[in-house]
Amino acid sequence: EVSYCDALQYGSLMSELRTYYDAFGYQPRTGEAPDHVSVETGFRSFLRMKEAFARETGDSEHASVTAEAAERFRQEHLCWVAGPLAARLADSGLGYLADAGEALLKRVGPIPQTNTETPGGLRLLSGESTFSCGDFQPGEAEGGCAETV
Repeated sequence: EVSYCDALQYGSLMSELRTYYDAFGYQPRTGEAPDHVSVETGFRSFLRMKEAFARETGDSEHASVTAEAAERFRQEHLCWVAGPLAARLADSGLGYLADAGEALLKRVGPIPQTNTETPGGLRLLSGESTFSCGDFQPGEAEGGCAETV
């Protein structure tokens, strides 16, 4: 996730992800970083499984909390990755990767129109078809990202 926006504070993002993971007992057994798309999609799947279990056992309060967390995680993390990743994978020339990127984007959707901030509260630079982070202007030293998808 952080690779799509170098204007983010890496430590803040990792702390936020760890807080999510710890709150729900998610302990992935992988060598990937906590912000890797495979770990993040695994977490959302884990939340949906916990929600289904809570509903099946009649625990509507836990089901509701878990469903809300899954939706917030989708909006605050996965939808920021899905579009740019799908675009990059579509250009990779590898059909199975392009299909995987397209499936992710279809599943989590684009950045919500009502969400005008990136993870970490940075403002978007422009409209819906651009993935942008921070107040980066081309030529500035601080860096940032602005990628048309």
